[in-house]
Amino acid sequence: MSVEHWDYVDQLWGYFLQGVENVLKGLEFETFLPDQPIKVSFKPDLRSKIVLITVGREKKSICVEYDKFVIVMIKEARKFFEKLNYLSLYPYNQELKDIDSLEKVYNQKRHQSN
Repeated sequence: MSVEHWDYVDQLWGYFLQGVENVLKGLEFETFLPDQPIKVSFKPDLRSKIVLITVGREKKSICVEYDKFVIVMIKEARKFFEKLNYLSLYPYNQELKDIDSLEKVYNQKRHQSN
């Protein structure tokens, strides 16, 4: 994604958290940017341990290693919502709890597969 994909970033991160949850369940995720008709999708392939990320009408895609995708999305979501919580009058505590839950699910899955 780039600057041309500007939007309501807090809402977009909320959507992305739902996407990470779907990926952890092995499910595909699709959404649109909150204020633009631009589709974003995450499609996990658990066999090859990748996530295909597709953005926009031109369907620009990239494959990302599954563990790296989940770890980085959780880490960056946490940084974003912690900073927003600090700067905003609106508390983002529920989003931070959701991130904790996603991290716990991911760690349990990793532990079970070892």
